[in-house]
Amino acid sequence: MKNLLKVLAVAGVFFAISTNANAQSGTLIFKEGNGGTQNTVATITDASGQFYNLKDKTPSNIGANDEAKSLILQNVRVGAAISVYDAPAGDASDDYCIITVKSLVSSITVSSFETSYEDANVKVDFHHHNGLDGKVSAIRVN
Repeated sequence: MKNLLKVLAVAGVFFAISTNANAQSGTLIFKEGNGGTQNTVATITDASGQFYNLKDKTPSNIGANDEAKSLILQNVRVGAAISVYDAPAGDASDDYCIITVKSLVSSITVSSFETSYEDANVKVDFHHHNGLDGKVSAIRVN
């Protein structure tokens, strides 16, 4: 009986930890308009290791190519790096922007991918070629 109680207690701790981890998952909402406005282009989690090619629809359920102009981050983990690229391969051959989350905030809006800035919550680093807003073809989350 004592062993059963220990097993149940340990199981309860693991359940609580896994439930809390799931509740902590952040959301990235890519919007068609600047300032987090207009239609939603794509919604993904902040899980590390994701890559989306919007032009080739890889994976097939990802949003429209050449539409996103802004990003709303909701409860995104500290240290997350979200990169958006004009190049579908997700490389630096064309415009790209890297957004690094510095603090956990319930909601942050990156109004444009074409402005570099840093505040207490995010660092936004834009690399210009010929414009990125409305031309996003790849998304990477690390």
